[in-house]
Amino acid sequence: MTQQIIEVDYGAVAQMGIPNAMKPWNLRLEQPYPTDFGEYVVVDIQQAGIELHHQVEVIDEDGDPLSGVWVIFGYPAGGGKDFGGLQPSGQNYWRNAPTVINGNAQRTPITGYAQHTFHSGGEDIWIWDVDGNGDLKLPSVIVKNCEWRRTPVGMFEHTGVKVTFQRRRAGYVPVVNQLEMMAARIAALEEKMG
Repeated sequence: MTQQIIEVDYGAVAQMGIPNAMKPWNLRLEQPYPTDFGEYVVVDIQQAGIELHHQVEVIDEDGDPLSGVWVIFGYPAGGGKDFGGLQPSGQNYWRNAPTVINGNAQRTPITGYAQHTFHSGGEDIWIWDVDGNGDLKLPSVIVKNCEWRRTPVGMFEHTGVKVTFQRRRAGYVPVVNQLEMMAARIAALEEKMG
């Protein structure tokens, strides 16, 4: 019996550019060098739903909230500071990973959500996911120059951005694909049994 190849369905499309509705925010996406382990991609960029904040949602390959990863709200002004305890103690596979920033880091709770009151100027937002072995295997898209806009373009007087990141580990098969493969196997067995 040959195994049916099913196209991986993450339930969301990786954004390679800024949506037209978000052009007034002057955002840029910096795509990382790929690794053999996977990456974090941006699957949605829109106006923040809370005034004076940038909002971030982090989801896994199945679209569920992802807890325990760091969201970095950084900006490249001034002398910067290092990540301190966030530095990988093992291997860093993210080529050209950010190393010095100003700003703050927030670890996602069970909701996979972080928010930050923005400063003047444009912040950069990305995911920093050091695993249990101290390795940084998954690079992240960096959303550069996250600024705020006023009405009528923005929803509020000071409207930030809302970004959704999705983890995509190499070799992981999303649940929807696993179910499709099981259904195909059952159908093949039923056909074989007559």
